[in-house]
Amino acid sequence: MDNEMAATGGGRYPYSISQVIRLHLLLGIHVVFIPQGEPGRDATVESFNDLWQERVLRRHTCLSLTRLRKVNEQFLRYYPYKKPHRGLRSLFITT
Repeated sequence: MDNEMAATGGGRYPYSISQVIRLHLLLGIHVVFIPQGEPGRDATVESFNDLWQERVLRRHTCLSLTRLRKVNEQFLRYYPYKKPHRGLRSLFITT
């Protein structure tokens, strides 16, 4: 995740956790932030997000969280072969 205002509480509460991050934590999503001073990683994240939206959100109608998780799992098995990226390899390797 990019280190922008969407991740923080905003201008009024810059050091608090935003609603976006709270939702991720509630759903059990592991949030990884781009390290400060490494803006080049943002391009990789944006590329992943674009492909995910194209292959998951636009192609599938997921009326339940269970269905979305199933489609997402299929995508995550597919992604490392379609767009291999050495820097993200450890995120997709399961033991």
